[in-house]
Parts: sequence; C-alpha cells; structure tokens
Amino acid sequence: MSLVPACQITANYYAGFANFMIRKYANTIYLYQHILGYIQRTKHFFQNRSFQAEDINKKNDQMLALLAIASTFCPLRLDESVNQQVKEKYSDKLNRLQHGDMTVYDDLFFSGCPKFLSPI
Repeated sequence: MSLVPACQITANYYAGFANFMIRKYANTIYLYQHILGYIQRTKHFFQNRSFQAEDINKKNDQMLALLAIASTFCPLRLDESVNQQVKEKYSDKLNRLQHGDMTVYDDLFFSGCPKFLSPI
C-alpha cells in the first residue's frame, strides 16, 4: 500500500480521464478497474484517515460515473466487484445510456469530470 493513497488514486483518476478525453476507452476502463479494485480492497485503511476518506470517496464516485460512460462506448468485461459497484450506483442510468439518452451522458460526465472543466 502506498504511503499517500489519495495521491495515487487521484493520479490514476486524472490519467484515466485523459485517456477518456482522447477516446481511449479501453485504457480508461483498465485504469479505473485497477484503482477501483484497490480502493475496495483497502477501504478499511482509509476510514481511519477521515481527511483522506472524503477525497477518496469523491474520486471513487467520479471514476464510477466515467467508467459507466466508457463501458457503454467500449463494452469490455469488467471485474465482478467493479461491475457490481457500477450497477449498484448507476443501474437505471446504464440502461438509458445504452439506449442513447444524451441527458444521462451529460449528467454522468459532469458529475465525473474534474471541476476545472466548464460546460459549453
């Protein structure tokens, strides 16, 4: 485990987002699966560090939103635990995304993207 897990998680979030923006959805899915699995396995370590737990939970939610979008653009097999997280959080939105509902895409994108991006 890293000494600064929030830094590792944030770096992977931005790397995955960069891949997402250049339409390398498979790379995004791979990165987010890896780091979301890491968060799930080591979640009990973060609960003791409340200052990091908030940031980690926020990045977790952002990655799940972007992963839901990326998995509709590039349908790859997700790890079972990560797939379960996505379905628990966004099951209704996933179905609407698969049918082409752009309002759901906008909603998930703006909840998952970094806050320095502004809607056009």
